[in-house]
Amino acid sequence: MLQNKKVNAIIAIVAAILVWAFVVGMVDPGVTKRFTDVPVQLINQDSLTQDGLAVDSTDITSIDVTLSGDRADINKLEEGDIQVTADLYGRHEGSNYVNLEVQLPRGISLDSRSEDRILINIGQLVTAEKSVEATLTGEVAADTEMSGAKVEPETMTIYGTRKNVDKVDRVEAVVNAKLLNSDESTHDVAVKPVDSSGKEVAYVTTSRETASVTASLVNFKEVPLKVKTTGSLPEGYELEGVSAPDTVHIEGSAEDLSEITSVTAEDIDISGITEDTRVSLSINLPEGVKIKDSDRLYATVNVRGPS
Repeated sequence: MLQNKKVNAIIAIVAAILVWAFVVGMVDPGVTKRFTDVPVQLINQDSLTQDGLAVDSTDITSIDVTLSGDRADINKLEEGDIQVTADLYGRHEGSNYVNLEVQLPRGISLDSRSEDRILINIGQLVTAEKSVEATLTGEVAADTEMSGAKVEPETMTIYGTRKNVDKVDRVEAVVNAKLLNSDESTHDVAVKPVDSSGKEVAYVTTSRETASVTASLVNFKEVPLKVKTTGSLPEGYELEGVSAPDTVHIEGSAEDLSEITSVTAEDIDISGITEDTRVSLSINLPEGVKIKDSDRLYATVNVRGPS
């Protein structure tokens, strides 16, 4: 009898689940959901460029939309499935009110939106040439960095209004760390115009959408630098000391760096020095290891002359 009660309870639970699934999936499949901060895409900007014009600013950059459809279809919507566009074709210099178009996947309908149109200010087009620099994005170990980055092309033309173009410091070629390892490799990556703090500048376009970056990932560490002198000062002069960096950053493979606890510069020949003198340092390093960023290192030989 007890066994039968358990079986009946299980059957009842399964039946309840099936009924719920039927009601949700068949009887009442429709749901409504609000999506916020959907970006507005400006299309046909090339038509402005051909007329010597460019977008200067807009009053909004995103809108909210309320959509309805089958529960399954609504729940599987991903970023990019909702397209909100403003068409710039045929627009003129000055203020333009442009209607917004919302494109949705099949089976999804638009119930409402926070804005129907956008105010776009358009000005005269100017251009400038900016350097292209590689930058690394993504997670890397604390003692790892991108090394030896070579970028092609080295410069790009940027387009926009004077106000926006003047904000641009450089064009960044953004390399995802996942693309790199200890072996040098080449990748085509997206570019973006940025200001001096690395923030992307809006309403500025580049002559190319991508750049080719050749680079690798290397390990680095900070180690003490030892500096010695050789030779003698002229008679009557006294060596007060040598000012040099206490440490340097070196880079290479993790295996190579693990064996290095300090580095030594080639001896500085002080023969003939009669005044404070700045000299370039040459560092003795094992094969495969180099000074980080190929920075030139200097020391200052401080001397005191006859009193």
